[in-house]
Amino acid sequence: RAGGAAGQLRPREEWMGIYWGEEKVGYSVSKIKKSRDGYQMDEQAVMDLTVMGTSQRIDTELTSRVDNAFTLRSFDFRMMSNLFSFKAAGTVEGNRLQLELASEASTKRTAIELEEAPCLAGTIKPLMLSEGLEVGKRLRYSIFDPATMASAPVEIVVEGKEDLEIRGRTIACYRLGSTF
Repeated sequence: RAGGAAGQLRPREEWMGIYWGEEKVGYSVSKIKKSRDGYQMDEQAVMDLTVMGTSQRIDTELTSRVDNAFTLRSFDFRMMSNLFSFKAAGTVEGNRLQLELASEASTKRTAIELEEAPCLAGTIKPLMLSEGLEVGKRLRYSIFDPATMASAPVEIVVEGKEDLEIRGRTIACYRLGSTF
């Protein structure tokens, strides 16, 4: 049912805090917009972490392009800190992910064989909506992480429905549980 909710997806921007325990260590922002043959998603995260005893700001940027069914077509990723800089670009060609990896010292081209179509973490919500939600439904995806260049499975269960009161309005919501 990729044409259902996916066909109605409107441009949006979403901001979230990043926490380590109770301490806020950063934020992330994601934007989605319609493109000629699918969607473009832009994500940025900024975190202040202590790495090897030194306070570091880590900044990541990810632009991904997906088709109307939210299948990954290509991405550009950057991770920067005052210790290192890393870039990765990838294009899906059939069952292969063609990659170009660049650090401050070198550039490398490689390919990864794909067992199933990968998706990025930022495409999970619209992908779930395009497939439809109902209590008890289980969804499974393979999430590709450009920072580690690896895929990992995620399973999402629609646990139930509940009403939430937000700014004086009652909104019917789905409660989801995920294992990653």
